[in-house]
Amino acid sequence: MKPWLKHSLALVAACAAAVFAYMWTLQYEDQLKSARFLKLKSNVQLIAGETVLTNAMIEVAELPARFTDGLKAVAIPESPASYRSGIVGKVASRDVAAGSILLLQDFAPEEELDLAAQIKPGFRALTVPVGAQGTVGYFVRPGSRVDLIGSLVDPSGPENAAGQMNIVTTVLLSDVNVLAVGSARNYSEYQRIGGNGYSTVTLELTPGDANLLTFAQQQLASPLSLVLRPQQGESEKAAVPSVGWTLFRERTGG
Repeated sequence: MKPWLKHSLALVAACAAAVFAYMWTLQYEDQLKSARFLKLKSNVQLIAGETVLTNAMIEVAELPARFTDGLKAVAIPESPASYRSGIVGKVASRDVAAGSILLLQDFAPEEELDLAAQIKPGFRALTVPVGAQGTVGYFVRPGSRVDLIGSLVDPSGPENAAGQMNIVTTVLLSDVNVLAVGSARNYSEYQRIGGNGYSTVTLELTPGDANLLTFAQQQLASPLSLVLRPQQGESEKAAVPSVGWTLFRERTGG
């Protein structure tokens, strides 16, 4: 066989081996990057309003991660264990076929899917933009109680004697209930957000407070800050003074 033909065949064989190795690597990476969800066993089905889910009815489905982007928003993951414990013992809210991936909606009463059903009479829901710094590093979650702090430009004097804008930082509202963060309206949905964070928070406010906060947002000199309150609440609400340049210098000795 001629030398050039041998080299050509060797090159073709090397390319084929490289392609095979690459395809095998992709398959191996798919196995490593799989996503695990809870599903019904193949001999179990759920009937709305009748079937109580038990651990014995559940098994784990493992799927390649690249095929699960849509599922991650609605399906119940296998980990952490709090997801499983959160649905075991619940009655199915709709029929679910045997062998199906379990979804959050399978165990959520219809009224719980509607945010309006979560608002107390006499209150309203208002969504405001936020970031990591203004939400205690995204530790603010549905059900949290927060104080809202804003820094506003005082129109009575655009600049003080030192040439600084006349900004006042004040507590706009106290002890406000958080209905939702992003699209998460309960703790399970909040857990699903993970490290991705969120860009909005939905608050439960009286109509008057909703008006006040809507006006204040148009005057803010910096993003709104949500200050997390203790879970047990506080019996007394101490008055918190507004902070301007004068009080700031007094407090800091500047």
